[in-house]
This record gives sequence, structure tokens and C-alpha cells, in this order.
Amino acid sequence: MEDWNLADPDSSQHLRRLSSGDGCWECIEMRGPYPELDRIKGPVPAMYGVVHTVIDLNDYEENEILNYIQGFGYDSRECVVSQYGDAAEQVIVECIFECLEDDFVFTGTEQECETYIKSKVASEA
Repeated sequence: MEDWNLADPDSSQHLRRLSSGDGCWECIEMRGPYPELDRIKGPVPAMYGVVHTVIDLNDYEENEILNYIQGFGYDSRECVVSQYGDAAEQVIVECIFECLEDDFVFTGTEQECETYIKSKVASEA
């Protein structure tokens, strides 16, 4: 298992490869704000959520991967490889991860979500 890599500081997005060469990555990031998170009490300003999941590239057909990366302006997997070299697999995983539904493991303010992510990344290092 590799160390966490901060991929996007704006969303506190961290990724790490779980096992070298197998296409399996753990991903965590903050998403939001979502004013509609608390429907019972009415809109709650500045609420955020944390998504934490594992993406296994072996679970995706090549055409599915192509659909994900095309949404970010890449014409092909080869285009990602030519632009990012050894980091291409991580970029492909980021494209998929950022398109997944918001299945929150934690919700709170922006600061609470950032603290949650920092604690997860530090405890699982």
C-alpha cells in the first residue's frame, strides 16, 4: 500500500494505490456545499460531505473508462499516458472518482470535513 497523495487541495482529495500494478485505488475527498442536506429543518448553508471509496480499474470496461476520461477532455487512454506518464493511472482514477455519486461517509461544515479527511489520511498512512 502506497502513501496518500494529495491530488486536489481545494477538495482535500487524496488517493493512494492499494497494491502496485493491480489498478486498485483508495480515494477520499470533500464535496459541496450542499444546502439541501437537511431537508427536515430546511436548507442548511455551507454543508459538505466526504466521499471515501475504493476504485478498482479492473471493474470497468475500456469503453466505460473512455467515457469517464472524455468527460475531462481526454480523447483516449493513450492521451492521458502521453500527458501524465507514470501518473496516468491515478489521473484516470480521479476522473472516475469525481463522477461517482455522492455516497457520504461524513457530513459537516467545510472545516469539519477537512478535519475528518486529515484524520483518516493520518491514521491510515
